[in-house]
Amino acid sequence: MKKSNKIRLYKILAVAAALFIAWSLSVFSDTPDVTERAVVTMMGIDAGDGGGVRVSVHVITPSTGDVKFRQESAESGGKDIFEALDGFTVRKGKKVEFGQCGMLVVGKSLCERGLLPALEALYTAGIVSPGIVTVAATGSAADFLKTAEGLGEETSENIAKLITRFQDTTQMPMLYLLTYLNGELSESGASFLPRVAFTDGAEGSVEEPEASGQQKTNIESVGTAVVFKAGKEAGALTEQETSGLTYTLRESKKGSCRLEGFSFENRAYGPVYGDIRYKSVKLKTDFVDGKPVAHYKLKLKIEMSPNHETIAAADQSAVTARVAESFSESVESDIAAAALAQKTLNADFLNLTARFSRMNAKEMKVYLNAAENNFLRDLTVTADAEVIII
Repeated sequence: MKKSNKIRLYKILAVAAALFIAWSLSVFSDTPDVTERAVVTMMGIDAGDGGGVRVSVHVITPSTGDVKFRQESAESGGKDIFEALDGFTVRKGKKVEFGQCGMLVVGKSLCERGLLPALEALYTAGIVSPGIVTVAATGSAADFLKTAEGLGEETSENIAKLITRFQDTTQMPMLYLLTYLNGELSESGASFLPRVAFTDGAEGSVEEPEASGQQKTNIESVGTAVVFKAGKEAGALTEQETSGLTYTLRESKKGSCRLEGFSFENRAYGPVYGDIRYKSVKLKTDFVDGKPVAHYKLKLKIEMSPNHETIAAADQSAVTARVAESFSESVESDIAAAALAQKTLNADFLNLTARFSRMNAKEMKVYLNAAENNFLRDLTVTADAEVIII
């Protein structure tokens, strides 16, 4: 089946699944109470032995006494995702349900071997929602879930913090299962996922609680992305390359940004931080002298961080203008770094192949028919960024 047809099929299935769920909820009134179910909140997938997979789940089960619910981790392996999931049919006498699973974590071993078969199966079988948040772990998914369980009764709250932290501390938008699959199965044939890790402790371990009784280990975003081509990891982006990628994404509306070093008229101010309050992205694609050219035009409004009293105290329009100019140069440089990373990894994670095929269909067809042409090699990416300091 053609990739374009697969994407179309996925979208149709997503709509059909949503309509079916809505209809089911309205028709059936005998849905088991939550106390009768074991609910999966997180799922992790690692590569198993002999080409199989190993699935880890974080399950909430009803309990008695003062604690209404208990959290635990469980694992099951199999030759494929379906056989592995069969190991979770019943948990402590309760039927295990995946419909409310909010996060899917893929381990590094699966990323390197290829995660497309497992993720396609999860989606097409309707086991999890197309909108499940999907991330890549720096190590194994099993270790990630074990550490999450070790966070105690506030695990769900910490997972929620992880999801929102992408919005607060980076520009990386949350990626969903359907988003990842659409990228992989598009004409560009590449996609990416955010990397996640733990802070104040290694994966698979939880440090001793502090005197307050709070766990020191917490979940955080790494702020970098891992790139996939044909379902396999093509490589990881640096912070600058990831920043360039996120600047091009329309879904990324807000986030933090920084200048590593700022100086003006022989005075060094050090690192300068800001928060993006507004961003618009326009992309124009064309062929110039028979070669593909993509041009990004961005407009950003950045609010300076209040901890930069030195710049605020200066209150000079010339200083503010230079800060805006420096941010503009930084944005353009980051996008150039991301474009170069595409060539290095030979993976079109900016999804420009699909863009040219859609917006410049005739020219693209002629270009691709010439055997000597290579899209990523010949592609030129430029950017103009207008930054306003507010």
